[in-house]
Amino acid sequence: MRQFSKPLEYFKRPGNLPASLIWLICLLVFWQSGCFLPGVSYRNQEVKRFIGRTEAELIQYYGQPQAVEYDSQGRKVLVFEWTTERESQNEGTAWTDSSGITHYNPPHTSTRTTIEQRKFTIDKDGKVIKAKWRFY
Repeated sequence: MRQFSKPLEYFKRPGNLPASLIWLICLLVFWQSGCFLPGVSYRNQEVKRFIGRTEAELIQYYGQPQAVEYDSQGRKVLVFEWTTERESQNEGTAWTDSSGITHYNPPHTSTRTTIEQRKFTIDKDGKVIKAKWRFY
């Protein structure tokens, strides 16, 4: 293998980037552009459209919040949440290990719970000044 005088000289030469690094860069570009997760752009627009509107308009649209919190500056934060549960059926599996013993996992049902949360910060005049969402 050829020795390089400068540590980064290897990566400056065309064709020397490892494939995993190239894939990582592509993934980051897609993620930052919002193309990787199609609902991200929509959800960002959905919550940001309430900035400048009143608390009453927000409640009229979403209904009563699940929680009311206060940020470090004493401003009200309305929290709206939606919980989704999805069940999936998993087939039974069987395999034989290297010592010849056969193992079996019977069919089972698994449930996945996801929560979407939207938070809106309200200023002293009752207007939305900050909006964010998360999905976990």
